[in-house]
Amino acid sequence: MTTIATNHCFRLRKRPVGRVTDTDLELVEETIPSLEAGEALLRTLYLSIDPFNRVCMDEKPSYTEPVPLDGVMRGVGIGQVVESRRSDMAAGDLVLGYTGWQEYAVASGPGEFSPWTVLPSPPPAPIPA
Repeated sequence: MTTIATNHCFRLRKRPVGRVTDTDLELVEETIPSLEAGEALLRTLYLSIDPFNRVCMDEKPSYTEPVPLDGVMRGVGIGQVVESRRSDMAAGDLVLGYTGWQEYAVASGPGEFSPWTVLPSPPPAPIPA
């Protein structure tokens, strides 16, 4: 069981009209659930912030499904495995996938939109702590 008790994440509270405002997203603190078999807890190290994120906020689907209201804002990131109950991930592994805009993400199944990818060790480029 993890000793990390809380997660900080951005949740989509309303659909932006035009530019994103500070009331469209909310930073919340939540309890991290206990891991189930087949899950791993990742600490997000890097997060991609790009135009894709704005597309995800719209209600109508385009090349991706919209983030549901009150859902964690979608985003691709690199996370480090803190704890694992998955056979394909070990503590310390670096993983690429849809971590979302949050401090910690639970990697379960093949990933929300794509598989989780365990990066080579050591990584091809240095990743500072």
